[in-house]
Amino acid sequence: MRPQLLVIEDDPDSLELLLMLLETCGFAATGANQTAVARDTLSRIAFDAVLADFMVDSRDPVISWTMIDDLVRIAKPSPVGLLTGWPIKAEQIAAHQLAFAIPKPCSSELLLAQLSEVLDVPALSAAEEKVLRDYFACLAAGNYDAVVALCTEDVAYHLPSADPRIGHTVHGRDALRELSRKTFAVFRSPVFEIESIRALPRGAVVRYTGTWTDESGASQSLPGAVLFVLAGLQIAEIGVRVNLTPS
Repeated sequence: MRPQLLVIEDDPDSLELLLMLLETCGFAATGANQTAVARDTLSRIAFDAVLADFMVDSRDPVISWTMIDDLVRIAKPSPVGLLTGWPIKAEQIAAHQLAFAIPKPCSSELLLAQLSEVLDVPALSAAEEKVLRDYFACLAAGNYDAVVALCTEDVAYHLPSADPRIGHTVHGRDALRELSRKTFAVFRSPVFEIESIRALPRGAVVRYTGTWTDESGASQSLPGAVLFVLAGLQIAEIGVRVNLTPS
């Protein structure tokens, strides 16, 4: 059974984006745009976790904390975490019995990793982890036929970026093969050092450090993270650093 999440967010665009992300990654997500709606929903449905904005219905932090405390009380024993632009101190997380507090804006992989930790999502099987490691190994080797063979026919790849060399959204094996060729003609001799693989209900978040040779011949290195959605032992979606807060 998919983990059941209640998402409380009064901004309609942010709520829609969060629900789409969570559903794609295998969570069953229900939205509430008001605290009263959230309280009513919690009184009728048992959720595995609650994800809430801090200031919903009020911009007064005293009132907001009262509402959060009420949600924590009603949701128990399910954990309640915050995703908020309001600064939250570590001691406040403990004092209000919160599972976590993530500042906005945040990347999708950070949120999903936190949720998987709180919900104790089962680890990937050895075969599933091998698919993800093979993906990076085949990219590093320049074997793009092998890369797309790891994916579903309708695989989706998306990486938002202002840099036209890397910012792309493509669908299908042929498009992914061609994009890989073009990308690593610019980012040459890539090496991916995988640092962690955290399971999600339908895939994983993989953190890594990437090293490559740029067009001038200089070596470059940057940390990265990729969100993978799996369909059995094939990759159905590849997403990189999706911003949860609309600009």
